[in-house]
Amino acid sequence: MYLLEAMRGCPWSCRFCLAGHIYNPVRKKDFAVLQAEIGEALLMTSRVGLIGPSLSDYPHAEEVLMMEGVDFSITSLRANMKSARIAALMKGHKSVSIAPEAGTERLRRVVNKRISEEDILDTARHILDSDIETLRLYFMIGLPTETMEDIDGIIVLAKKIRANCRKGFITLSISTFVPKPFTPFQWHPMVPLKEAKERLKVIKKGLIGEKGVRVVHDVPKYAYMQGLFALGSRSIGTLIEKIASGDPLALKDSSYEKALDFYVFRKKDRDENLPWDFIDAGLSKEKLWQEYEKATEE
Repeated sequence: MYLLEAMRGCPWSCRFCLAGHIYNPVRKKDFAVLQAEIGEALLMTSRVGLIGPSLSDYPHAEEVLMMEGVDFSITSLRANMKSARIAALMKGHKSVSIAPEAGTERLRRVVNKRISEEDILDTARHILDSDIETLRLYFMIGLPTETMEDIDGIIVLAKKIRANCRKGFITLSISTFVPKPFTPFQWHPMVPLKEAKERLKVIKKGLIGEKGVRVVHDVPKYAYMQGLFALGSRSIGTLIEKIASGDPLALKDSSYEKALDFYVFRKKDRDENLPWDFIDAGLSKEKLWQEYEKATEE
């Protein structure tokens, strides 16, 4: 597959997402430029993947997807009616993805994911009615302020989508929330491993017997490794070398546990000097903290 970037940055600025914060202003490629790039791609393959954090916001998305002789794949779509129209142009494709991220309206407000349950249900129904084989739903567990009510909300939402349309298959793709630098959640800790595993177990158990619905998820152990790589300072360099070398004892070493406790499972203070503060990403730390406070107030 030949990958082409249609736009960079995202107008929505979800509080967990790095792309929505550091890639500003949002830039959208001219249709003529993208059309020419697709022509070059076709010299090598008919399979072209369009990349963008929110392709529903790319103004020429439908125009591009109507080009003949191209087998397009797309990144996940925002839950809205334009996405439903885009999905209709993907008829016959194996899967289309949307990202509710959380199971309740409250938690979606916390992460600034400005879509309603009605948006999700309508978009999901239109996608499945478009004869797409699989609708993939992206969710996260361990988001800031998450409760078991929010976990139950994932189950309830999946069941409502299934009841709305019996066509096709639904795959819940669940990942463990990892705080990222330069986002409002950079100060927030990850949930303990035991809790993450329990929440995944609850979701899988809650959807047993739902026809055409399956749950896939990341390996939480690796999510915490990712968290350490995202949040750790240069002091974990030696540990990274051990992990990279394939040392089977690296993840059982006491230094790994101590590093997780300090960088991953600890809530940071507002004025703490964070390992990445020396990098200028064009963002105000004060503004990010204000967004973090708004999130916790929700």
